[in-house]
Amino acid sequence: MKVYNITDTKKFFETLRKCTGNVDVVNDEGKQMSLIVDGHESLSALAAAYVKGTIEELELHFSKPQDIQFVAQYLVAM
Repeated sequence: MKVYNITDTKKFFETLRKCTGNVDVVNDEGKQMSLIVDGHESLSALAAAYVKGTIEELELHFSKPQDIQFVAQYLVAM
């Protein structure tokens, strides 16, 4: 899933922490890095970089399909 123009990054990361599975971020070279593992940020430095800014584009992979639906509902509602 690619997300674009996230302005409330703090709330976005709070939403990701509610996912029941792992959430990975994918960089431009296609390498995946764990962002959320069991509801905890594993790349807190990355998250902190976005807390006060805007996420223009970010690709995420989810280990559980229901988390994709959960995050998609959040994005539609914002």
